[in-house]
Amino acid sequence: YAWTVTGGTITGGSGTNKITVNWGTGASGSVAVTETITATGCAVTASNSITINLAPSPVITGTSSVCSGATETYQTGAALTHNFIWNVTGGTIVGGVNSGINLNSIQVIWGSGTTGLVEVTEEIPSPYGFGTNQMNITINPLPNASLTVSDPSVCLGATASIVVQNAEGGMDYTLRLNSDNSIIDFVHTAAPGDVTLEATPGAPTLYNVLAENEYGCSVVLSDLSSVTITPNVGTPVFTLGATSTRCQGAGSVTYTAT
Repeated sequence: YAWTVTGGTITGGSGTNKITVNWGTGASGSVAVTETITATGCAVTASNSITINLAPSPVITGTSSVCSGATETYQTGAALTHNFIWNVTGGTIVGGVNSGINLNSIQVIWGSGTTGLVEVTEEIPSPYGFGTNQMNITINPLPNASLTVSDPSVCLGATASIVVQNAEGGMDYTLRLNSDNSIIDFVHTAAPGDVTLEATPGAPTLYNVLAENEYGCSVVLSDLSSVTITPNVGTPVFTLGATSTRCQGAGSVTYTAT
């Protein structure tokens, strides 16, 4: 048996009645075989035209630098009849489903490690092959959410100093109303240490502190700040004694402030 192949390469079986071909990237090819009877020298040739379908080449889109605990979406081009198989390390696929027809998109909750990987294999129904692609993931840490925040008490109209103890360096700390997260004050820390944020409440007020690091990863500190208002002392009323005019040496007089 003499085989001739165009558009591909014979990888096994030459000289036998069956060959293995590794097809190239072109759109078409051909296979021809000439069978010769050794005893008589009689020969016959048969050929077949081959259509070469391109193997899938999926491209993953999504965020490659993420925050620990964040949920991110990863996808590749849709194909209604193709099967997609996803593999993730360093995180968990939301819903736990990692493969299916036209499953070209997944959501991933990232863990607490430092690196991860997203891989997708796109399959065209047999015998047309498959293609695989990967995306490396950098998982960035979250700020420390367990810092202690003070609960000051101030007079009505006075400014309260709210202290975040042992704050991390290189962070943004934002003081917010706990009721609607509206911003009250902001401080950027260059070095570790206590951080003071200021507010002037008109009534007892609860605040939260948002911490954000250089990676854009943020958390709300678990310890809220409760600012209380100390009642002001009213303007004293000075009550005079029996008379407001006294002579020197005329004896003692009692005066009262209320």
